[in-house]
This record gives sequence, structure tokens and C-alpha cells, in this order.
Amino acid sequence: MTKKRHHFVPEFHLALFTKDGTKESKLWVFDQLNGKQWDAIPGVATPERFESIKQRMKADGVEFDNNVSYEDLRKFIFEEKYTISFDNNTNINNLLTAIDVLIPLLGARNWTVAYAPPEVGDFICSDNPVSLHWITQKERGFWSSPGHGLMETEVSVPLSSRIMLLGRFEELPPNVVISSKRNLAILNSYTGMYADRFIYSRENDFLWFKRDNSVGNVADLKRLILEKSES
Repeated sequence: MTKKRHHFVPEFHLALFTKDGTKESKLWVFDQLNGKQWDAIPGVATPERFESIKQRMKADGVEFDNNVSYEDLRKFIFEEKYTISFDNNTNINNLLTAIDVLIPLLGARNWTVAYAPPEVGDFICSDNPVSLHWITQKERGFWSSPGHGLMETEVSVPLSSRIMLLGRFEELPPNVVISSKRNLAILNSYTGMYADRFIYSRENDFLWFKRDNSVGNVADLKRLILEKSES
């Protein structure tokens, strides 16, 4: 059985995309599979998210007690009467793998902090928030996918609805202000493109960059998903 990727965004990270910037506040969840959208608090906050996690676990052959309901799990999580631990071998193996492969490449990049003013819009987050993309568009033939060790690539990490971290091998200023809705939409599209399924946003509307080089909103994205499902 082929295993699927699993990405878990920490609660404290998602809290920075809520209305008030706290884990008790609400954010908006957009499902790119069906175009549905709802407000929630960070964590296993909706029946839809709960069912999605269950289906992924079943697909990977992970045992799950079907007698456990969404309400049971939600109560269990919010009472915080549990601990999560891994054996030392697992921790050490994961740490060394990450250091050996990613840390040198990420450390070689120049990093800048990008700020999005409220009048321009908000950065979005996703269930797989780190994206890697080309910064120049040109024909690359067989080697069309960006790699962490390649020039002319950029790593973007949304840290909050106002702040995004950008890393390139090329020179960068220590900080930049995203002054146009177009540039914000482009960065949001990279975040959405790498999402496994869910997009998280501070408001129920957000900007993204459409294929016709115009700026779209949530209504446009819902319309696109609907058109694809009907084709």
C-alpha cells in the first residue's frame, strides 16, 4: 500500500491566522476538494476535518476505533488530559534526517521578512504551508520542477496573516512590504498550490493569482472548483 503524505500544522501556528491571533479565536477553513468553507478554531475543529483525518488513516492502514465520535475526540483534545511522546530513536532519526538534507540548503539561502499591510490583504496558510517555487518563468524542459538546491528558486513560509518568510540564494533585503494586491495574490497562490487540501485564512475572503494574470477571490476559487467537478 502506498503511503500518503501527512502534514500537521501546530495549533500555535494556526492561531496566528485567526481573527484575534489567539488559539481561542476563529479562522476560516477552505476545502479545495469541494469548495466548501466554514469558520473554526485551530485543531480538529470541525466534523469535516475529523472525517478527512479518519479517511487518511484508513487509506494508510492505520487502525481507528469507529466508536470514537467527533464530539468524543474534541472533548478529549480540549481537556488536554493526554501526552504525546516518541521513543528516542525515532526523535534522533527524524532530527538527523532533517539536518542532513534540509538545514544546509535552507541555511545557504538569504532570508527576508515580508509584511502585508491590512489595506492590501492577508496571507493565507494551509495544511502544508512551506512552498518551493521558481522566481523566473521560462522554459526548462525536463527539469521543470524546482529543487531546494537550485538557483532562481524561492521558499515561502507564511508565519501569520501579516508576515511571510521568503528565502532565495540571490541577494535579498532584510525586509520587504507587499505593497500590491497582485504580489500578495501571487504569494498566496504558492501557499494554496502546495496545500494538501485545506486553506486557512483570517477572513472568509482572500486573494489568489489566476491563470489569466488577474487577482481572484474566494468566490472565483469556488467557481473554478465547481467547473472542474462538472467537467
